[in-house]
Amino acid sequence: MERGIVSVDGEARPIDTPFMVIATQNPVDFESTFPLPNAQLDRFLMRIAMGYPSEEDEATLLRSGKTHYDRMAIRPVISKTEIQELQVKAQSVFIDDSIYNYIHEIILATRVRPNIELGVSPRGALAFRSALQAAALVNGRNFVSPDDVQQYAVPCLAHRLRLASKVAGTYDWDASARVVSEILSELPAPHYRRS
Repeated sequence: MERGIVSVDGEARPIDTPFMVIATQNPVDFESTFPLPNAQLDRFLMRIAMGYPSEEDEATLLRSGKTHYDRMAIRPVISKTEIQELQVKAQSVFIDDSIYNYIHEIILATRVRPNIELGVSPRGALAFRSALQAAALVNGRNFVSPDDVQQYAVPCLAHRLRLASKVAGTYDWDASARVVSEILSELPAPHYRRS
């Protein structure tokens, strides 16, 4: 899929851009659900927990009269062309050398800790950089800040780690999130101001 082609029944089919996969997993009931191997998890940009909707949103949902997702009328908020333009623009968001060094220190730290069996891959490091550039753009900035790195490290990196079995289950996302947070607390963030 990353190459823009998917094979079905031996026939290669091109995938139109922009293309993304949004997957869900219910952490309560794993019946018929199996943990993905690290090589597949590494292809997901982020892992985020949604939790319950706010009381207000849930009340609106209850009153909406919609009984099934297939019957919901959802209107696009952005066009394909606008998404593609933003993807190109995000690539030009500036990253100072001090921020690059900070990102790299975080990545390297995931590879040398005794409680991590498998650290963040080069693919994960590049994905993290891209996510930071996109986050800065969404927040109205043309540069990545240390705060961006700290805010997005857990969602972008924790699912990519395989912990040593003595720490927790090797795919325990909460434990991985704690390890990434520990790394962030141990590494000093650069003092960077973009003028």
